[in-house]
Amino acid sequence: MPLPTVMFYFGLVHLTLDLLRALGYQAPFRISSTPKGYVMPTALYVLIEDVVAVDGGGGQVYRRAIRDRYLSSPYFRQMLFEMNCFWGGGSVISAAVITALVFTTPRDVAYTVCF
Repeated sequence: MPLPTVMFYFGLVHLTLDLLRALGYQAPFRISSTPKGYVMPTALYVLIEDVVAVDGGGGQVYRRAIRDRYLSSPYFRQMLFEMNCFWGGGSVISAAVITALVFTTPRDVAYTVCF
């Protein structure tokens, strides 16, 4: 059950953060480059920003560029919202199917499904 647990966790986090963003909640603390008190970005935006800026070597230049793009483009925000829902929702649905298979099949099949 390690994989479905991680899938549930990340899927629910992504969907919850997007729901809070859609309801207009403000960031209670700094979230990546989004200052405290601003409307929260999608979880996918934060993930992309941090991975490319830190691991990809984009640095502060990339953080400013993607932040400008995010704030100025409603199409970009809509695309990130849709991708976030697709990945988060797909993760939760896949985890639910795997969990159902694990608990409704014989032990040997359950081990096969999980690994």
